[in-house]
Amino acid sequence: MDASNPEVVVNNTSSEDLALAKIPVGFDGVTDRPESLAITRDNSRVYVPLKFSGGVAVVDTMVLSQVVPDTPDVTDPIPWHGGARPIDIALGLRDEYAYR
Repeated sequence: MDASNPEVVVNNTSSEDLALAKIPVGFDGVTDRPESLAITRDNSRVYVPLKFSGGVAVVDTMVLSQVVPDTPDVTDPIPWHGGARPIDIALGLRDEYAYR
């Protein structure tokens, strides 16, 4: 891709051209359509609210896979109880808390 003319690059590039990977998230057997995400300040994790399964998926950006924090062998999302259907998510300034 020749970046000498930015307008041509933008006009000839789709989001599919820029995608590094398609990362499936969510619980097995539940089709979720994530609508938003939050990225940690160091870009190491992406938090994805799962509206239909009522959870939050955590994606490790280095391995491009869903993970559970502090348990790398587990790939299930973090469940939210009580019928929660999260759509949006935001992280605190120090990435210590997630808010929905």
